Amino acid sequence: MTEAIATDPIITVTDLSVTFATPRGPVHAVRGVDMVVAPGETVGIVGESGSGKSTLARAIVGLVPAESGSAFVDGRPVRPLRGRRSRVDAGTVQMIFQDSYTSLNPRQRPIDAVAEAVRVCQGLGRAPARERALHLLGSVGISPAQSRMKTRSLSGGQRQRVSIARALAADPKILVADEPTSSLDQSIAASLLNLLRRIQAERGITVVFISHDLGVVRYLAHRVYVMKEGVIVEHGLTADVFGAPEHEYTRTLVSSVPGVRSEAA
Repeated sequence: MTEAIATDPIITVTDLSVTFATPRGPVHAVRGVDMVVAPGETVGIVGESGSGKSTLARAIVGLVPAESGSAFVDGRPVRPLRGRRSRVDAGTVQMIFQDSYTSLNPRQRPIDAVAEAVRVCQGLGRAPARERALHLLGSVGISPAQSRMKTRSLSGGQRQRVSIARALAADPKILVADEPTSSLDQSIAASLLNLLRRIQAERGITVVFISHDLGVVRYLAHRVYVMKEGVIVEHGLTADVFGAPEHEYTRTLVSSVPGVRSEAA
């Protein structure tokens, strides 16, 4: 059964399965997953590498096809993307990827990348799109001077801020962030998490945050889903799941994080 929440969900996943064909046979990456996300909340999906959390996220936004089951986002069924997204789709959900270097054109300037997204998603002309791009980049901590540098010249944290600004260009209802801080050092990752919290609070945006780092998810998420081998093994309020984990796998994950372990003991 799909979990009940206090308001109509903006994301509903029901009995979703994803299987990949490989030379060694089928890999069942996601198996029978149920999940709901309420508007304006941050939901974490945690698990070890290979648990299926990133595949689940990509299925939610239509980047990989589901073998069975269903996913609805903002009341519309999710189907695999073919070609360019429609403006309606882009205005509903945007994804922030783990590797900002490959998700951005390294030769492009941030202002051009974000202005292009503004023109496509908002239908603005060149000048107003660039003005909007500068505002978005400034709101995520990218200065006018940095906005005119080649993306390849920026640090990893700065590139992720550009990725966030580009995602916000569509004025989406949902951000899906797939391990966006995993390649960053601790202090830079912390500043990026604070930025995501501020964006979520100011815009009332829904955030689905995928991570193997329970400490990060505990800081950011209202609720959490724990995945193991493609299956959701536990879910609930973040404080409840981390404070009194019921599944053995969750207890193992929690015990491996010193700060979480001491609070849960």
